[in-house]
Amino acid sequence: MENPISKEINVADWVNAYGDELYRYAYSKTGDSHVSEDLVQDAFLGALQNTTDQSEIKNQKSWLFSILRNKVVDYYRELERKSKKENNWDTNLELDVHFTSMGMWRTSEKAMVWNNTENLATNKEFNAILDACLTKLPKHYQAVVRLKIMEDERTDCICEDLGISTSNLWQIIHRTKLRLRKCINKHWFQA
Repeated sequence: MENPISKEINVADWVNAYGDELYRYAYSKTGDSHVSEDLVQDAFLGALQNTTDQSEIKNQKSWLFSILRNKVVDYYRELERKSKKENNWDTNLELDVHFTSMGMWRTSEKAMVWNNTENLATNKEFNAILDACLTKLPKHYQAVVRLKIMEDERTDCICEDLGISTSNLWQIIHRTKLRLRKCINKHWFQA
């Protein structure tokens, strides 16, 4: 007779075996420790709710990572939905800040020439300002920067994960660059 206890789900085993790896993955995708902890917890809860027998899962680690990946996708989709509700303004208003009615760059918005930029990547003070500028971005902009620029994810994967179109992705990247340029100019080059 088969031991019924061996088929029971032991979440503690999952947490001990995969918790740290799952957390690191979630953190690499979100950059937020609290959100990462919540996503990992949700992944374990989702796994627990969707199976009754551990032996029916061929590769538990892959299965848990796929659940977590879906939780990360859901998190970013929810961020995008919230952002659209909160920022329900005419998208041209943001562009009006940078351009005149004739479509020319405003004098105050023209790009500055940045001299001596070759050492910026290793400059701790500059990186602190860059991090501060990144945290001022809306959450969905931060998600795009993290996935596209820092994680080097493919465009189609990002669009699918965030539930946005390709043109929307590139629009977000462009607006992010404008905001970062303005912030860095203000806090680094003009400071």
